[in-house]
Amino acid sequence: MKNEEIIEMFGLTYHQTKLLFSAQKQVTEYDISITKNLEKAIVKRTWLEEWKKSIITYLDAVNENDKSELIESEEDLRKAFLEEINKSANKTWYYIVVLELIEYVPYTSLGTQNDKAYSKLRFDVDKNYYYIRNFIVSHEYLSEDKIDRLDKTYTKSLSKISGKVGKIITKVAIVIAITAVAAALAAAFAGPIAVALFGSEFAGLSGAALTSACLAMAGGGAIAAGGLGIQGGILVIAGGGALLGFASGGTAVCVTSALLLSVPEYTLTQAAKLETILKEVILNAQKDVVTAQKIIAQYQEQIVELTKELTKMELQNEKNKKEIQNIRTCLKYLKKSYEDMSKFTSAFDIGLQTEQ
Repeated sequence: MKNEEIIEMFGLTYHQTKLLFSAQKQVTEYDISITKNLEKAIVKRTWLEEWKKSIITYLDAVNENDKSELIESEEDLRKAFLEEINKSANKTWYYIVVLELIEYVPYTSLGTQNDKAYSKLRFDVDKNYYYIRNFIVSHEYLSEDKIDRLDKTYTKSLSKISGKVGKIITKVAIVIAITAVAAALAAAFAGPIAVALFGSEFAGLSGAALTSACLAMAGGGAIAAGGLGIQGGILVIAGGGALLGFASGGTAVCVTSALLLSVPEYTLTQAAKLETILKEVILNAQKDVVTAQKIIAQYQEQIVELTKELTKMELQNEKNKKEIQNIRTCLKYLKKSYEDMSKFTSAFDIGLQTEQ
């Protein structure tokens, strides 16, 4: 299995990507509906309209056949999910969408003049989680227990990778962290970097439109596959899969890794998602030890490349102090998640062999 093929496991097609963003839209609609303060509800609605416009900008750019639209009705969306689930031989994409959905936080930075107002908005994590879980259960593929397990594994992974062992990060803390990450990302999206990160689909955009499109994508948990050199029907990479290819360009600190390395906390959330998919999907659900081992091996390659780049940059200490500190922090997260995934996979393999 080639490196690109491993990354593609975390890829979503055009239709699957539209399902993800349509579901996130529905969650935001629900949150707005339960917002009692009218003024805040209006600001939330403004955010949703700006976010939708940015997402559709991307979908339109990659879909030449017809004008892209998100699925508006909850029932139509449920039917669309059922149709895609039934026709898919491999269900990894669905687990990834579910994970991104249950960890989704709206009202993040879009790089517009309204960002200051958006930063004051709050997302009711508990009420929305139950709404999301009920929606997923309606697909009749994952039970409440399995959905809760995905959520708990992600939260525990965040705690362990960040070094806060024994202190489980609460959902409120996660919301605050993600909001901060999104705000920091806004500064990272210089035009040329954004085009390289998110693929040539954005080559026709510039300025505010480009920044908003990139931030809407990243805030929704996805990175365009074009930025990682993936082709063949895969539109975006999600579920932490971007970590399997961010340093594969020879020089680790290049445009395709700028997003992850400019904001170490983003690397943290991606590492936790990757660990969750490996543990709960590749191993517990699919019992595919071989694939898990290949994912871990490729992950290790990324760490090696990034370590080499750090060594080079340390020789120019005065010029790259901030970048060096960011890479050190990223490496700390990557190495910890690599260690956790390796131990879990080894133990799972031993347990599987014992059962046989």
